[in-house]
Amino acid sequence: MDGKRSAIPEDLTPADLVTLGGILVEIRDPEFRARVADVLWICPPKNYKAAQVAVDAYIESALALESGEFWSPFAERLQRARQVGGQLGRLNSFHKKAIQAIEDAITRHEATEDSLRCARLMHMLLADGVGDSKRYAQLAETLAQKMETVPNWHFARDYWQLKGGWNARGGKMDEARDAQLKIANTYEKLAEGFTTAAKPSYLGASHWMAKTVHALREAKADAAEIEKAHQRLLEFQKRGMSEMETIRIPREGSDLESKLKESAEAAASLVKGQCFENAILRLAYVADPSKPSELRKRIEDNQSGGVFTQIFGAATVRSDGQISDTKPPLASEDPKEREEAVVKEMYSQARTIDWPARVQFLIDPARQQVIAEHAARRVDLMFLLQDNPFVPIGREGLFLRGLHAGLHGDVVLALHLLMPQIENSIREIFTERGIVTSKLESDTTQDERDLGWMLTHPEMAKIFGDGMAFDLRGLLVERFGHNLRNEIAHGLLAESQMITPAAIYAWWLTLRLCCMPIAVAAARKESKV
Repeated sequence: MDGKRSAIPEDLTPADLVTLGGILVEIRDPEFRARVADVLWICPPKNYKAAQVAVDAYIESALALESGEFWSPFAERLQRARQVGGQLGRLNSFHKKAIQAIEDAITRHEATEDSLRCARLMHMLLADGVGDSKRYAQLAETLAQKMETVPNWHFARDYWQLKGGWNARGGKMDEARDAQLKIANTYEKLAEGFTTAAKPSYLGASHWMAKTVHALREAKADAAEIEKAHQRLLEFQKRGMSEMETIRIPREGSDLESKLKESAEAAASLVKGQCFENAILRLAYVADPSKPSELRKRIEDNQSGGVFTQIFGAATVRSDGQISDTKPPLASEDPKEREEAVVKEMYSQARTIDWPARVQFLIDPARQQVIAEHAARRVDLMFLLQDNPFVPIGREGLFLRGLHAGLHGDVVLALHLLMPQIENSIREIFTERGIVTSKLESDTTQDERDLGWMLTHPEMAKIFGDGMAFDLRGLLVERFGHNLRNEIAHGLLAESQMITPAAIYAWWLTLRLCCMPIAVAAARKESKV
């Protein structure tokens, strides 16, 4: 902030590291000893003896933090002990020591478990490919059933996922499939819960029922069961349309400032007082993407832009002053030039007028209201990404980090994480619809086509809608838009140049895409017909 930051390990000089190494054995507090030893391990020349000390100290610190309601710090210390132990050598003495500490902790808590503590610990074992598959599959099933009696469908789903993971590791694929069906059931129960709440939300119900359908398909459930869930989804969607109201920025009246203030207050009110999940879904619908037809009409009717855009061409320049693209005059007599000018002017006006206004008076007030009311941890966003057709398997963590960073205003991190994943998701959706996204060169090599090719493909608007297709193209690859994907990928932007309304808008579009799995699922279904 303000060009400053806190200290990081790389700031330590060799003399500092020598000093820390000299006092390591004298540090009595296990937490402090673990942190110092960890720093000595991650900083060159990587002191492996300090790493051994770190493993022992993290385990000792975990034991000191184990009691009490807040168990996350306890689990985090065991997680780091496991990571450092594994770095010293998989299944060596220190790695085994950390694994044993994790298994001992599970044993201590499994009989009284009422949280996700055992789930977090079992995930660590699964990640390392260790542990008794039969024992932990049974334990996960027992805890899943226990959570269903509460009921806590989120916790139950996590334990059913673990059961499926342990079953798959043990080669019991039929039982893993049964666990997937149980996961679908938790989604269905959550959907129904939204319809019977004191304030029913069919928008929220639609979200969870879409996940139900997707989970049933993944589990290869009976076609009749899938169709029944799909029909229920369509019913929720229809009833939820009244909730998906977009706040409009007032254009009439002389007191524009007060009108814009009203819009910001209305945006914040839309998410205020909602549970976190509902608030996120409402945030995704607090505004609409652009309407290209309205933008085109505004330009062709000469309602904006002025006389100079009509009779003169224009150029857009990069931050270093170099010209990146040119635009013909709108009044060109050449039809192709005139169309090129209109399209580029549409992106130019969206960049300078529409997108910033949407962020300032709708999206950002709602985003800030959400984080003012909720802790908004990474784990809280998992509901959005699990079994989401827009998020390929194995990419959930990347989307999770990017969405979480953007929600808290770290758009630099959000952009770097999310832009490549948007490209990959679009490519996978295209592929499933039978659209070939690679090209065959004369030397028989095959490369993937770039994002620009996909965003300008005629199917893009059919799948995602005209507005979403227009905004993604303008934000990511158009030079009269923001060209974020290319400028960041090639290192053309400094950090301060990324912290813009455009970055927040790009993050918000990604959030909206993740909140619209229904549309993607429908497109996938259509491609298979």
